[in-house]
Amino acid sequence: MPADRHHRPRWIGLAFFGLTAALLALCLLIGGASRLNGTQLTILELASLPLLGWAMWRITREGLWPTLKAPAVILLGIVLVAVIQLVPLPPGLWSSLPGHAEPAKALALAGVEIGWRPLTLTPDLTVTHLLALLPATALFLAAVLLRASQQAWLMAIIVAFALISLSLGAMQVIDGQDSSLYLYPFVNRDNAVGLFANRNHQASMMVAALPLAAAAAAIARDRRVPPIPLWVALGVVFLVIIPFVVILKSRAGVLLLVPSLIASLAILWPPRGGLPGVGRNGVLALAAVIVIGMLIGGVFALGPVLDRFAEAQEGRLLSGPIAARAAWDLMPLGSGLGSFPDIYAGVEPLDMIAASPWQQAHNDYLQLWLEAGVPALIVILLFLAWWAWAGAGAWRAPTESRSILARAGAVAVGLMLIHSFVDYPLRTPAMMAVFAVACAALATAGRRSRRSGG
Repeated sequence: MPADRHHRPRWIGLAFFGLTAALLALCLLIGGASRLNGTQLTILELASLPLLGWAMWRITREGLWPTLKAPAVILLGIVLVAVIQLVPLPPGLWSSLPGHAEPAKALALAGVEIGWRPLTLTPDLTVTHLLALLPATALFLAAVLLRASQQAWLMAIIVAFALISLSLGAMQVIDGQDSSLYLYPFVNRDNAVGLFANRNHQASMMVAALPLAAAAAAIARDRRVPPIPLWVALGVVFLVIIPFVVILKSRAGVLLLVPSLIASLAILWPPRGGLPGVGRNGVLALAAVIVIGMLIGGVFALGPVLDRFAEAQEGRLLSGPIAARAAWDLMPLGSGLGSFPDIYAGVEPLDMIAASPWQQAHNDYLQLWLEAGVPALIVILLFLAWWAWAGAGAWRAPTESRSILARAGAVAVGLMLIHSFVDYPLRTPAMMAVFAVACAALATAGRRSRRSGG
């Protein structure tokens, strides 16, 4: 019989929320790189373990697993994709798998006995990928246990760190390309990358933060926060982030900015019978702020942005078909999570070899197909189906706290999913954390909002 959540002491609920918020803040602070950050990633993984255990215990004790059927199945599928690749296989079977014949010959020439080996060609990196899921998994499971107001606070934390990253980025540019303010050794040193190593990931954070800011503001108004300071603060967030995204010159960021802004206004626009504190005049004023922000961005960066769109992208365009052919040759199970650089280096034409080798495919769907084959594609399709179904349900549902948060979560997730077609934002722990919080809001769309309890 599920435990009664309402009998739990208030301080326990606050401690649980505090631990969740602390892990989220830590991910956003030190999780801005997708590689060469082993120390930071280890810190995040270890820090996530107490929250992960506590969240799983609470979900089990409170009988909430049945309410998380689809997300739980998808999460289990993600873990199984990695775990299956680590199961040892007999030598004959291992050598006969697509993509394994050449490594088997190399081992034989070196006089090394093949023995029982896992499916993945890069077992150490596959383990790394599996462990890297811990922080985001902990945040998702913890966030689904939170009240609507607490989920809104998590979104506010994300927005706050977006502004911190923006401010740090501005100081990096002012300090010059040799600035010590850049946090990672391999970064876009001519850009305001802030807490990230890549301007595209910085831009992804900014565009995802806008609908989350809108939802957090809507929930704050429902809690009777004074309207004028709230709308001013929200206006400042939009007025700062919009031109910053343009100035970053991230093509994906600029293209995703428009749907992000439209969705943010839609989240705030109050239908009849909606949240009492969200007025249409405030939304219209925010729309005017958006126009001003776009004009400011255009004045300062329209020329450089157009130049960026005019730049040739032959490397990325030509590498896609090459990686796709490799993925097809490795069907149905792929070569192993983390193996993309080695596999691509083996199939890349000599006339395309660059000074800096490809570490990622710049298309996460293609890379997952190459590395994990059909199982990864199945999990991706299941997730997309759940996201579309849950997101549509959130927009159709009556306007209340949970549905507003779910709408923002659906938009933020959608923006990151689209960006993943041309980049790899979700390979950074920071963006994985944002993704986890957004998914948690979407997963709890139908839950009754509570103003009390843990």
